[in-house]
Amino acid sequence: MKVFYFIKYFENGFSTYFDKIKDCIATFTFDLEDSIHDFYDQNNSRLLKEKYREILKKVLCEEAIILKNKSIAVRINNPETKEFLKDIELLSELKDTNWDTIIIPKVENSDQIRITLQELNKNHVNFQNIAIFCETTKGMLALKKIISDQVPELLYVIFGHADLNLDKKIFPFIHQSETTYWKWIEEIFCELKGTKISFINSPCLFLGDNELFYFNLYKLSSIFKESFGQMTLTLNQTIICNRFLTGDYNSMNYPSRKVIDKTKYALDLIKTNDFKKSEKSFSINEEKYLTCPQEVFMARSIIESNWNKE
Repeated sequence: MKVFYFIKYFENGFSTYFDKIKDCIATFTFDLEDSIHDFYDQNNSRLLKEKYREILKKVLCEEAIILKNKSIAVRINNPETKEFLKDIELLSELKDTNWDTIIIPKVENSDQIRITLQELNKNHVNFQNIAIFCETTKGMLALKKIISDQVPELLYVIFGHADLNLDKKIFPFIHQSETTYWKWIEEIFCELKGTKISFINSPCLFLGDNELFYFNLYKLSSIFKESFGQMTLTLNQTIICNRFLTGDYNSMNYPSRKVIDKTKYALDLIKTNDFKKSEKSFSINEEKYLTCPQEVFMARSIIESNWNKE
């Protein structure tokens, strides 16, 4: 199983953090996109991205162990955004870094891959593979065409369920515990079947729910057999992937989910986000649910809609 582990990076104390995770089997993945993004203030978003590019450069230049015998990846910004060329410039400055995978988010056509490859090669960025995030309705519909264009560097298709939920204006978000989620996965499976491209599953945001995470892996193994991967957000999730054995789990039931009061849930998400300790766009509530900015954005839309009705 291919594991992409989204890891934290920060100015001080990174060595201590990395010592705790370095022995797990994963491609350590840095993010320059959604986790460093302000959905409500583009200027602040720009400043945050500038700050974390410098932090990432410092981490990779000072922590030699990361570059030695470690598989690393980075999710850059989409080539149609203003941040894309700034990301490319950063990667070009990291001349000693050999990236296992460059990850392109929100891909909706082959041109976005072509432009990325063109800029990577022009700037002499060292990399092995390309992965694309399939996470919008348009991207899902275009996947067959993208695959048929046969880009040799494209090795992975990653599902991004948070952005797909946002694009479809679904609230509360649909996660791995629901049948609709697995219908989306089946659609992608049908497009990838018979190709050499591997499917990588969307992160499980319920960080403390091992039962759901195991179920998630069992479902993947029943669909893709051994040819699949998983995005992880914690060391625990990564270790579970490392120890997981595939098999026939068709008899498993979906984990139960409590009924949610939509308005109360929206208010709780907003409250959690407003009191987050990190300047990054994610926050974690008392139940160890990773609140993503896409769902907070939808929560605010729900509340504003209710106010307008009154």
